[in-house]
Amino acid sequence: MEFTWDKLIYALEDENEVILATILQKRGSAPRGAGTMMLIHKDGKIDGTIGGGPVEKELIEISKKLIKEKKSILKSVNFTGESVICGGNVLISLEYFSKDDLNFFKKLYKNFRQGKKQIIVKNLDSLKNSLIDISN
Repeated sequence: MEFTWDKLIYALEDENEVILATILQKRGSAPRGAGTMMLIHKDGKIDGTIGGGPVEKELIEISKKLIKEKKSILKSVNFTGESVICGGNVLISLEYFSKDDLNFFKKLYKNFRQGKKQIIVKNLDSLKNSLIDISN
């Protein structure tokens, strides 16, 4: 199933915690590019894909641990070796979100549906997100 912002909102309402995996950088021949997102639930279920196979399976297992620890990390992933054939690598953000982030994502999704252009800004000290409206 494809990742959508409303699925993130529903997951936070129903499950309280999720990991959002986002490809930040791609080098070489990786299956997906920068900006690709995958939502990872507590039980390992996913919405979207960042490339499939054993690499994705590993990220799901890491994400289950991150949810328990309530942590976010950056992870470099190599798509080379015996089990994968792409030959590239990606930098992935595995971001922990809880029900505390629900209002932010509701506002983001509402603005998105209204066609507003916006930028997400993350405070690196507090790890809190804020929105900047650039619609004008």
